[in-house]
Amino acid sequence: MAYDLLYQGQNEKITTRGAIKQSRQFGLKRMSEKANELQINIGKTKKQEVIMISYFAKKRNKKGFTLIELMIVIAIIAILAAIAIPQFSAYRTRGYNVAAKADLKNAYTAAQAYFSDSPSAAIDAGKLTLGGFVPTAGVSVAVTGTGLMAALTMTGNHASSTSTYTISPAGVITP
Repeated sequence: MAYDLLYQGQNEKITTRGAIKQSRQFGLKRMSEKANELQINIGKTKKQEVIMISYFAKKRNKKGFTLIELMIVIAIIAILAAIAIPQFSAYRTRGYNVAAKADLKNAYTAAQAYFSDSPSAAIDAGKLTLGGFVPTAGVSVAVTGTGLMAALTMTGNHASSTSTYTISPAGVITP
Protein backbone atom coordinates (compact mmCIF):
# COMPACT_ATOMS: atom_id res chain seq x y z
CA MET A 1 0.00 0.00 0.00
CA ALA A 2 2.80 2.40 0.82
CA TYR A 3 4.35 1.49 -2.53
CA ASP A 4 1.10 2.44 -4.31
CA LEU A 5 1.03 5.76 -2.48
CA LEU A 6 4.64 6.42 -3.38
CA TYR A 7 3.91 5.65 -7.02
CA GLN A 8 0.91 7.96 -6.84
CA GLY A 9 3.10 10.54 -5.15
CA GLN A 10 5.50 10.60 -8.09
CA ASN A 11 2.67 11.51 -10.41
CA GLU A 12 1.29 14.14 -8.05
CA LYS A 13 4.64 15.29 -6.75
CA ILE A 14 3.97 13.95 -3.21
CA THR A 15 6.98 13.39 -1.09
CA THR A 16 7.82 10.16 0.67
CA ARG A 17 6.93 11.71 3.99
CA GLY A 18 3.48 12.70 2.70
CA ALA A 19 2.88 9.23 1.30
CA ILE A 20 3.66 7.64 4.67
CA LYS A 21 1.36 10.12 6.41
CA GLN A 22 -1.49 9.31 4.01
CA SER A 23 -0.97 5.59 4.47
CA ARG A 24 -1.14 5.99 8.25
CA GLN A 25 -4.38 7.95 8.00
CA PHE A 26 -5.85 5.42 5.60
CA GLY A 27 -4.78 2.61 7.92
CA LEU A 28 -6.31 4.35 10.94
CA LYS A 29 -9.59 4.83 9.09
CA ARG A 30 -9.54 1.23 8.08
CA MET A 31 -8.82 0.12 11.66
CA SER A 32 -11.66 2.22 13.05
CA GLU A 33 -14.05 0.70 10.47
CA LYS A 34 -12.94 -2.79 11.49
CA ALA A 35 -13.46 -1.94 15.17
CA ASN A 36 -17.01 -0.76 14.44
CA GLU A 37 -17.72 -3.97 12.53
CA LEU A 38 -16.38 -6.02 15.43
CA GLN A 39 -18.56 -4.14 17.93
CA ILE A 40 -21.62 -4.78 15.78
CA ASN A 41 -20.70 -8.47 15.43
CA ILE A 42 -20.09 -8.76 19.17
CA GLY A 43 -23.52 -7.28 19.83
CA LYS A 44 -25.11 -9.80 17.46
CA THR A 45 -23.16 -12.63 19.06
CA LYS A 46 -24.28 -11.59 22.54
CA LYS A 47 -27.90 -11.56 21.39
CA GLN A 48 -27.45 -15.03 19.90
CA GLU A 49 -25.85 -16.26 23.11
CA VAL A 50 -28.73 -14.91 25.17
CA ILE A 51 -31.22 -16.66 22.87
CA MET A 52 -29.29 -19.96 23.09
CA ILE A 53 -28.93 -19.75 26.87
CA SER A 54 -32.63 -19.07 27.33
CA TYR A 55 -33.44 -22.01 25.03
CA PHE A 56 -31.30 -24.41 27.04
CA ALA A 57 -32.56 -22.97 30.32
CA LYS A 58 -36.10 -23.88 29.24
CA LYS A 59 -34.92 -27.39 28.33
CA ARG A 60 -33.14 -27.80 31.64
CA ASN A 61 -36.36 -27.30 33.62
CA LYS A 62 -38.15 -30.08 31.72
CA LYS A 63 -37.50 -33.43 33.37
CA GLY A 64 -38.38 -36.93 32.20
CA PHE A 65 -38.28 -38.98 29.04
CA THR A 66 -40.08 -38.49 25.77
CA LEU A 67 -42.72 -40.94 24.63
CA ILE A 68 -40.50 -42.28 21.85
CA GLU A 69 -37.66 -43.01 24.28
CA LEU A 70 -40.01 -44.96 26.54
CA MET A 71 -41.48 -46.90 23.62
CA ILE A 72 -38.00 -47.89 22.43
CA VAL A 73 -37.06 -49.17 25.91
CA ILE A 74 -40.30 -51.19 26.14
CA ALA A 75 -39.68 -52.68 22.68
CA ILE A 76 -36.16 -53.75 23.65
CA ILE A 77 -37.42 -55.37 26.86
CA ALA A 78 -40.16 -57.19 24.91
CA ILE A 79 -37.63 -58.56 22.41
CA LEU A 80 -35.34 -59.79 25.19
CA ALA A 81 -38.28 -61.41 27.00
CA ALA A 82 -39.41 -63.14 23.79
CA ILE A 83 -35.95 -64.65 23.48
CA ALA A 84 -35.45 -65.56 27.14
CA ILE A 85 -38.79 -67.15 28.12
CA PRO A 86 -38.66 -70.16 25.74
CA GLN A 87 -35.04 -70.77 26.70
CA PHE A 88 -35.92 -70.62 30.39
CA SER A 89 -38.69 -73.22 30.08
CA ALA A 90 -36.33 -75.52 28.13
CA TYR A 91 -33.73 -75.19 30.90
CA ARG A 92 -36.34 -76.06 33.52
CA THR A 93 -37.44 -79.17 31.61
CA ARG A 94 -33.85 -80.32 31.28
CA GLY A 95 -33.39 -79.78 35.01
CA TYR A 96 -36.45 -81.90 35.82
CA ASN A 97 -35.17 -84.69 33.55
CA VAL A 98 -31.74 -84.64 35.18
CA ALA A 99 -33.35 -84.75 38.64
CA ALA A 100 -35.38 -87.82 37.62
CA LYS A 101 -32.28 -89.58 36.26
CA ALA A 102 -30.25 -88.73 39.35
CA ASP A 103 -32.96 -90.02 41.71
CA LEU A 104 -33.30 -93.20 39.67
CA LYS A 105 -29.55 -93.83 39.91
CA ASN A 106 -29.61 -93.07 43.66
CA ALA A 107 -32.51 -95.50 44.13
CA TYR A 108 -30.56 -98.18 42.24
CA THR A 109 -27.52 -97.57 44.47
CA ALA A 110 -29.74 -97.77 47.59
CA ALA A 111 -31.25 -101.03 46.30
CA GLN A 112 -27.79 -102.50 45.79
CA ALA A 113 -26.88 -101.45 49.36
CA TYR A 114 -30.05 -103.15 50.64
CA PHE A 115 -29.26 -106.29 48.63
CA SER A 116 -25.75 -106.42 50.12
CA ASP A 117 -27.37 -106.78 53.58
CA SER A 118 -30.14 -109.18 52.48
CA PRO A 119 -29.36 -110.71 49.07
CA SER A 120 -32.42 -112.97 48.85
CA ALA A 121 -35.01 -110.38 49.86
CA ALA A 122 -37.30 -108.53 47.48
CA ILE A 123 -37.28 -104.75 47.48
CA ASP A 124 -40.06 -102.23 47.04
CA ALA A 125 -40.26 -98.41 47.15
CA GLY A 126 -40.67 -98.40 50.95
CA LYS A 127 -37.52 -100.49 51.52
CA LEU A 128 -35.38 -98.19 49.34
CA THR A 129 -35.19 -95.73 52.27
CA LEU A 130 -33.53 -98.48 54.32
CA GLY A 131 -30.70 -98.41 51.77
CA GLY A 132 -30.35 -94.62 52.18
CA PHE A 133 -32.53 -93.36 49.32
CA VAL A 134 -34.12 -89.92 49.85
CA PRO A 135 -36.27 -88.85 46.88
CA THR A 136 -36.20 -85.33 45.47
CA ALA A 137 -39.44 -83.33 45.63
CA GLY A 138 -41.53 -83.98 42.54
CA VAL A 139 -39.68 -87.15 41.51
CA SER A 140 -41.37 -90.52 41.81
CA VAL A 141 -39.46 -93.81 41.66
CA ALA A 142 -41.22 -97.17 41.39
CA VAL A 143 -39.80 -100.69 41.54
CA THR A 144 -41.08 -102.79 38.64
CA GLY A 145 -40.89 -106.56 38.25
CA THR A 146 -40.26 -108.95 41.13
CA GLY A 147 -37.95 -106.68 43.10
CA LEU A 148 -35.28 -109.35 43.38
CA MET A 149 -31.63 -108.49 42.83
CA ALA A 150 -31.23 -110.41 39.55
CA ALA A 151 -34.34 -108.87 37.92
CA LEU A 152 -34.39 -105.41 39.49
CA THR A 153 -35.85 -102.72 37.24
CA MET A 154 -37.09 -99.32 38.33
CA THR A 155 -38.81 -96.42 36.63
CA GLY A 156 -38.66 -92.76 37.55
CA ASN A 157 -40.08 -89.48 36.37
CA HIS A 158 -40.55 -85.89 37.49
CA ALA A 159 -44.05 -84.51 37.95
CA SER A 160 -43.27 -81.50 35.72
CA SER A 161 -41.64 -83.52 32.94
CA THR A 162 -43.09 -85.82 30.32
CA SER A 163 -40.12 -88.19 30.19
CA THR A 164 -40.02 -91.49 32.07
CA TYR A 165 -36.72 -93.24 32.65
CA THR A 166 -36.02 -96.91 33.31
CA ILE A 167 -32.96 -98.45 34.95
CA SER A 168 -31.96 -102.03 34.10
CA PRO A 169 -30.51 -104.65 36.49
CA ALA A 170 -27.06 -103.69 35.13
CA GLY A 171 -27.58 -100.04 36.13
CA VAL A 172 -28.09 -98.59 32.62
CA ILE A 173 -30.64 -95.76 32.40
CA THR A 174 -32.74 -95.52 29.22
CA PRO A 175 -35.39 -92.93 28.37
